[in-house]
Amino acid sequence: MPKIFPRKFIFSSRDLQRIEMERKHLTFRIYRWFIRNLKYLVPVLLMYLMISNLWYKALPSDVPSVICSFGTGRLGNQMSSFATLHSFSRLKGYNHFVTKDQKEMLEYYFQPNINRELHTVKDDLKSYFVDFFGLISISRIRWEKPWVRIDNVDNNFNYSSFGDDAMIKGRFLNGGDYPNEVQYFKEFLPEIRRMFTLKEKFRKSAAEKLEQAQKTVQYTGEPIFVGVHVRRGDYGEHLTQLYNLSILDESYFKQAMEFYRERYKSVIFVVVSDDLSWAQESLVGQDVVFLGNLEVLGKDLSKPLKAGDDIGEDLALLAACNHTIMSFGTFGMWGSLLAGGRVVVPSTFLLTKEGKEVVTGGLIQGQSWHVIPVLNNQTSID
Repeated sequence: MPKIFPRKFIFSSRDLQRIEMERKHLTFRIYRWFIRNLKYLVPVLLMYLMISNLWYKALPSDVPSVICSFGTGRLGNQMSSFATLHSFSRLKGYNHFVTKDQKEMLEYYFQPNINRELHTVKDDLKSYFVDFFGLISISRIRWEKPWVRIDNVDNNFNYSSFGDDAMIKGRFLNGGDYPNEVQYFKEFLPEIRRMFTLKEKFRKSAAEKLEQAQKTVQYTGEPIFVGVHVRRGDYGEHLTQLYNLSILDESYFKQAMEFYRERYKSVIFVVVSDDLSWAQESLVGQDVVFLGNLEVLGKDLSKPLKAGDDIGEDLALLAACNHTIMSFGTFGMWGSLLAGGRVVVPSTFLLTKEGKEVVTGGLIQGQSWHVIPVLNNQTSID
């Protein structure tokens, strides 16, 4: 079969001049059409603006403002979001709402006592939606996001204006995707912990694993469990892109373990990680057990709020421990907050969004939080 070669087009200078004239003529024709029809376009534009404003339904000015986060982050992010907006509600009377997917995720992991706090936008604000023949539901809410950005980190806002008189009534507020205002929800931690009581199946799994660990580790007296959250996986790329930081190596975790060994006689370190294979190779010790799931639920972009038992089991393990060794992220932060006790963190954590929020919340300054200096993935011993 003969080969077919593409035809080559060669334009002469006359052709190029003709093309340029036609382009200018077309531009002129568009401009002339626009000028001729401007008297019609202006009313159409004004009509559109009027209809769009009529479409949106305002919240009465004497009704407490509605606030909701539409973030699709994973469990740690959702816990931070809920805790933050719950604290806004407690402090200033906001009506706190969640999305349907957020509600389903939180209900999957936590006891039913959280249900009374989970009000969904579509179910509880039905008068602000228009249903078309049961096929589609369109919102009439115009959500505002009035917060001031702090830096270039996505959805990192300064929420200090949430208490302003102009904010607390008559507005629909978008709380951002990743609110984690430790400084505001810290005072409500006792009640938030009760709402974040994991389901019985997760707590039972953790208790059984810890009981089994006591049979494999030699110790004297009452064992002290220290949860070790090793965040790796795709988080290294996240750290590099946003903060120019490196993922933690074994030296940090080993020194953090020594911190507890020096203070307690019978320590059992319970390791949970999204890369448990690395942890098993790097953090070997007679008092170290790897009880987390070997594989954890990956991020599903098509279903970002998908829940899984492995996540619940790992969080239950951290929550059941006496103390915590953190790495990065809100999941480890909530593991430590649910566990209570002492918390060891790397200094690089304090350079991240969550770390700064922990500092602003005053946790680092307390007696129970301890920072280990880390520089370029190497632990610096003072």
